[in-house]
Amino acid sequence: MKFTPNKYGYTVIGIVVILIGVIAFKKRKTIMNSIHAHLLDNNGKFKVNRNAPRGQRNNNPGNLIKTNIKWQGKVESDRNSDGHFEQFYEMKYGVRALIKDLLNDIKKGKNTLPKLISEFAPAHENNTAGYIQRLAKQTGLDVDEIIQPTASIIEAIVKAIIEVENGKQFITSNDFKEAWNIV
Repeated sequence: MKFTPNKYGYTVIGIVVILIGVIAFKKRKTIMNSIHAHLLDNNGKFKVNRNAPRGQRNNNPGNLIKTNIKWQGKVESDRNSDGHFEQFYEMKYGVRALIKDLLNDIKKGKNTLPKLISEFAPAHENNTAGYIQRLAKQTGLDVDEIIQPTASIIEAIVKAIIEVENGKQFITSNDFKEAWNIV
C-alpha cells in the first residue's frame, strides 16, 4: 500500500516534524542544563571564582565580548553573570571561540599582528601598539609577517593573547589541542 497524503496530510506532517524538532531542542537544552547545573548559582546564573582573572573565571581566556554569536558551549545570555564578556561552561569552549575568532579574522585579510590585534583589541580599549609588540615578542612573529594559520602558530598567538588579557598563562598545550580538535 502506497501512502499519498492529501493537501492536509502534508500540513500535518509538517507540524509533526516541527513539534519533534522543538521537543528535541528542549530536551537537549535540559540535558545541557543538567550537565552544567553544578556551575549555576541558586538564581540560575553562572558561578565564578572572583579570585581568578576574569578570562579564567568566565572560561573565556580571550575576554571575548558578549555577542549574539551562538558559540558552542556558551553560557546562555540569561545565565551569564558577567554582563559584558561571554562565559563558557568549559575552558575548551572559550579557547575554541578565541581560535575561531582569530581564524575568521585572518581569513578576512587581517593576517598580520597589527591588523589582527587592531580588530581584536582596539585602541579605544587597549594599548594596541604595546599589545602587538608583546605578541610579536612572545610568538616570535615579525610584526608585519603574514600569519600562517597553522595549529602551532595559532597556539602561540592564543597563548600570548591569554597572557596579555589575564596577566598570566593558564592553559596547557593539551587544553589548546582539545579546543583545536573541535574547531
